[in-house]
This record gives sequence, C-alpha cells and structure tokens, in this order.
Amino acid sequence: MKKINIAVIGTGQISVQACQWIALSEQANLQAICGRNTLRVKALAETYQADNAYTSLEKLLADETTEVVYIATPNATHYDYVKKALASSKHVIVEKTAFYTTEQAEEMFQLAEQNRVMLFEAMRTIYEPNFAVLTESLQKIGELHSVSLKYQNYSKQCLQSDQPAILDEAHGGGTLRTIGIYPIYIAVALFGKPEAVFYHQQKQEEDRDFGGTLVLDYKTHPVVIAVSKIANSTENYSEFYGSKGTVTLDRCFDIQSLTYYPLQKESKTIATHAVTTNGLEHEFSYFIKTIQTNSYKNYRQAKLLTLLTTAIIETALDFGKKDMK
Repeated sequence: MKKINIAVIGTGQISVQACQWIALSEQANLQAICGRNTLRVKALAETYQADNAYTSLEKLLADETTEVVYIATPNATHYDYVKKALASSKHVIVEKTAFYTTEQAEEMFQLAEQNRVMLFEAMRTIYEPNFAVLTESLQKIGELHSVSLKYQNYSKQCLQSDQPAILDEAHGGGTLRTIGIYPIYIAVALFGKPEAVFYHQQKQEEDRDFGGTLVLDYKTHPVVIAVSKIANSTENYSEFYGSKGTVTLDRCFDIQSLTYYPLQKESKTIATHAVTTNGLEHEFSYFIKTIQTNSYKNYRQAKLLTLLTTAIIETALDFGKKDMK
C-alpha cells in the first residue's frame, strides 16, 4: 500500500517522537514539519529528512501533497488549527486533549464529515497491545464490583503562578485534561458512557484544576479515579475488583505489567507485550490504517471515545466549580 504523506505541526518532544516514527515507518512519509521557530523547524526537517519545512500553517495546508496533519501544539491552539486543517480537506490527528467542550468536538467532527476526511484524538494507551491484554484479563475476575484508577504525578511548576497553561482551564490546561484523560479513556473504552459524573477537587481555586477524585457512576459498578499534579502516590497501581478476584495494572500510561489475584489463592503474573521504544507507534499505525482502508467502523469507535471523554471532563469541571461554592 502506498505511503501516506504526513505533516507534523509543532516542534516539541512529542513532535520529535512523531518524526522518529514516521521516518522509519513503512506506512507513512514525513512530508513536512511546521513550527514558529525557523531554526528548529529546519533542524528537525534535516534530521528526519522531511520533504518540506514551513513556518506558516497556511502554506503547509495549501500544499496539496499533504494528506494527514499531526497537531502537537499547546491545547489552547487545537480548535483553531484543527478547524483550518479540516477545512483544507486534510485528515487530522490531534494530541490529547483535543477540545475543551463537547460543542467544539461535535463541530469539528461534523466539519470532518463535510470534507470527507477523518479526525482522531491521539490517546496511545487504548491502542497499545497491553490494553487488549487488560480487556481480556477482566474476564477472569467474574462480576465486576468496582474499579480504582490512579494517575498522580507531582509537579512543582503547578504551584507557580507564572505557569498558567499547566493548570488554567482558559489555556487548555488542568490535571484532568493533561493526565486525568488517561484513566478516563481507559474507563470509557472498557465501560462506555457513565450514568453520572462527580468530581471533588483537591485544592479549591477558581479556574485552576490541581486534581482530585473523579467518580464515574456506572449501573453495575463505580469507577473511582484519583488524579493530581500537587500530590504523589507511592504506587500508581490501578485495580479492578470482581467476584472471583482482582486484576491490577502498574499504570494508566504505557501499561507494562498486569497481575491477577484470585480470591484466597496466590497471585499470577499476566503475560504482557514489551513496550515499544516509540510510544506513538501503535496509535499512529491504527489511525493510518483506518484512513488507508476507509474503516468507518474503527473511525466511529474512535470518534465516540473522544466525544464521551470530552463530555466527562467538561461535566467534571463544571461539577468541581459548583462543589467549591
């Protein structure tokens, strides 16, 4: 199958990872790199042998050889960049968190449909082989009683007032949008839409999301998610509790190990796949294959996960604001 031409927008570390994968991929060609820093853009283009280097988004989007754009810029720019790319009839892969609101997400998916292209939110965890292992392993524990997911990662920058993009909702930041989205995606991919959403924040400060406890209420079981950027967990293990035992995973990001604890029996390590050196490999491969094969079944599933996750975060932040009053 012919390689697909991808342009990378952004020059940060995640963009470098994308360039590294594309440069070695048999599915894609690095058609262009685009960013504001001329020297940085040229250096990356030379290192990874991109066909073109742009400092103008408009010039990049005017290039008819570009088929897919990967947007890895700050969250606050996503809506505008995605809109321009879709309007130019480019397929889009945009880094999480893609959009602030469900309204924005629905508008962009509608624009994609109008221009007969596809739009994906990059969320590596659910496309990795070990997520499939987790899904299969849950069959061992019988009737599911409850789930506890954790992603707590202390960052001293979060308490500095001159770092608005990290926490401020107005800049697309906040703990739910930066790291909380990983366990939320896991819950949604496994269980779908919750009946209700509750969010109790750790540190109460208007328009700044430091983290807290998120509860997704499903009919048969609750999913309790602990997220924070101002606290650390000694272990970020997550657990699925069932009538026949418990399954644990070591993290909600780049899952590496899973363990099954049958009731009143010794634990059993679940065989997992080695984590790849480039964390973008599986999601990129999935998105590109979906585009190349016009797999609308895969596309609709990815779209649904983005819409549900966006709605959960939006609802949770609204609940958190009311909870503070």
